[in-house]
Formats: sequence, structure tokens, C-alpha cells
Amino acid sequence: DRMLKLWNLVEDREVKTLEGHKSAVTTLDFSPNNWYAASGDREGTIVIWHVGNKSELHRFRGAKSAITSIVFFRNDRILAASLDGSVKIWEASTGQHLETFTSDGSAVLYADVSSDRRFGVTAGAQGLVTIWNMATGAEFRRLEGHAASVVFAAFSGDGDLLLTADSGLTHRLWDFESGRLVRSFKPLSEALDTEILSRSSETPNEIWSESNS
Repeated sequence: DRMLKLWNLVEDREVKTLEGHKSAVTTLDFSPNNWYAASGDREGTIVIWHVGNKSELHRFRGAKSAITSIVFFRNDRILAASLDGSVKIWEASTGQHLETFTSDGSAVLYADVSSDRRFGVTAGAQGLVTIWNMATGAEFRRLEGHAASVVFAAFSGDGDLLLTADSGLTHRLWDFESGRLVRSFKPLSEALDTEILSRSSETPNEIWSESNS
């Protein structure tokens, strides 16, 4: 589980196995132009991969604890969140740390960025959901109401709504800019339906996955 595998989906075959992490990989994302991929692990290490060359480009310590979410929000920018409560922006092409959002230190379990890149969201322990202004790094709003740890958060494709879900399977749909709760519900099945508000983007022909070996 410390390895990444690159697959060709069209031909249904493994292209290459990449080794670089020294602990289990916890999160992975592709850049919008598919030039880069970024992965994080349980020790807080982030590795930037060059997709075309299928090789490691940069490696750095992204946090003091496990990286729980990595989100590309531009071709060369990633938002990385961690169990240590840190929320940081990094430049993929150089590995340079650009900004740290000021948080209260609560563990972050999930993160996302709106399609227009204006807002970011972090979700985590104690039901905390925080909306961030991506241009300034300042906290925009906190959304309250979850009674358990929030394990999922995603913006709608048009950027108007936010879906959050907690470990008790309660889902909340928000008009996040006003802070208004639109709806609270539990799904018919226990599986979190992450496709409800999936981000609209082209799926690359090649994908990476964590190895179970």
C-alpha cells in the first residue's frame, strides 16, 4: 500500500508501478491538464509525479501527520489537508510551499475546492466544516449542525451548493455562501453517494491507484 499503479483504462492494463512513499498512501489527485499527480501518505509526505515521464518530480514533508486530502485547483496548485489540522497550498512544478491557512488545529478529514476556484472547504472532527477564501486564505464561513465527524464534503458543479456527510451518515446540503441549510437527510443505502455532486472534468485514459500489495 506504499506503491502507486498507473493504469491504461482503454486497454485495461497496468502501465507502471511507482514506488516512493515509505508509508501507506492516503490520497491522490491529478492536475486538470493531467501533467502532474500528487499523492500523500500517513507520515505527512507529499510526492509530486510527472505523469508524462511516469516519474517522481518532487517530494516534501507536507504535514506532521497523515495527509487526508490533496486537491488540484489549478494545473500547478494543490490544496493539502492533514490530520494535524494544517491546510496548505503548494506549487506542484517546484514543490514550493505558498500559503498556510489559519485554522484552529482540528483534524481535517476531507477537503475540496469549488469549480470556479473561489472557495475551498475542509471538514473534520467535531462536526467542523470550514469554508475558505482561496484568494486570501482567510476563513469565509463555518457551517454548524453535524453531530459527528464530517468525513466528506463536495461542491456542486456550478459552485452554488455544498454537500457534507458525517460518520453517522447524515448528509447536509448547504447554500454555503449564505450559510443556509437547504436539506438534511440520510441516504437509502449506507454507501456515501459521492457521485451526487461530482466535479465535472474529463477522466484521463490513464489512472493511478494504490497497490494492495
